[in-house]
Amino acid sequence: MKKFFGYFRLFSLLAIAASTLTFTACGDDDDDDKGGGNNTNNSGQVTWGQFDTKLATPKYESVSGLYKVTDPNSDIESIELTASGNYIVIYNGIKSRQMEQTPAKKHFFMSKLKNRLTRGSYSSIVEGKYKQISENKYELQGWGTVEIHGTGDNVESIDVTRNGETMTIPVAKATQMPDKEKTNYLCRTWNFSSMRVIINMGGKAIYDKEYKMNQLKSFGRDMYELAKKYYPDEMDDVTLEEYLEEWDADDYPTEVVFTKAGTYMCVYNDGELAISTWTWENYDTGLLRYSWDYSDMYNEYYSGNVKVSSRGSQLQVYENLSDRDSDYEDEDEGELTVISYLNEAK
Repeated sequence: MKKFFGYFRLFSLLAIAASTLTFTACGDDDDDDKGGGNNTNNSGQVTWGQFDTKLATPKYESVSGLYKVTDPNSDIESIELTASGNYIVIYNGIKSRQMEQTPAKKHFFMSKLKNRLTRGSYSSIVEGKYKQISENKYELQGWGTVEIHGTGDNVESIDVTRNGETMTIPVAKATQMPDKEKTNYLCRTWNFSSMRVIINMGGKAIYDKEYKMNQLKSFGRDMYELAKKYYPDEMDDVTLEEYLEEWDADDYPTEVVFTKAGTYMCVYNDGELAISTWTWENYDTGLLRYSWDYSDMYNEYYSGNVKVSSRGSQLQVYENLSDRDSDYEDEDEGELTVISYLNEAK
């Protein structure tokens, strides 16, 4: 276990970011499902890929879609209206710059450097809420209005009105995943309720706890005590206050949006955004493939798998982080798993 806890401080921080922590709990605690919840077998193990709870169809399911701009001279790359009433506008060049700025491997809910642009600035990703104001016209709050010309997959252009000026841009609607039970469950907007962290060393579980999002400091104290226990010499001069100094909430995602066009977007506590892509690796078992590289779903440094299922009305996402962000040869003796529990955004 070569310096496993020597780098465990960073490792645990990555776990927090990957599981999308925020200081503020999303939703009322009374609405959360307690204990193991649904989809557990007799031994208490989760049956991944099962979504037993039926959720209501999102308000804008019938009008959701990703519209890719076909004019190469346009500043806008795409406009997406999601089933839950979020919009995502991407300007040209953002995806490539987002990758270039991140030297280390990424996790499912974390693009550590993100795009480092404010959500309202030009040449950025812009997101917010939208509402329908007529049959094919929508107000994208804080950005402008769009009017879609065409229906279903037969959309050829969108009128964009901003600051009193209207321009017509040619678009093509991206292919959407078919309506299937698990896809319909996943593709909506989610907030983060709690996370469970499981640490195994040498085949033995040394830590297994679930924390609400407003319990970050308590989790940090646990990690501090574990580090002291396993590596007392290295932690001898480190106080709890010093250890917790880097537990900054700004980098932690607070919301994630999944769409049938294969988009998933993380919104972070500091207002920054990161956008990626996903697909089913194995629909039946709930194995989901993600990639921050939009041209390669199997890029070694920018992609991976997670497992998903429901826990009551929550979405639960399982990610094993043990093979990420470390060059230590003996890392296989330590295993870090994070399970995130998310509530549908209302």
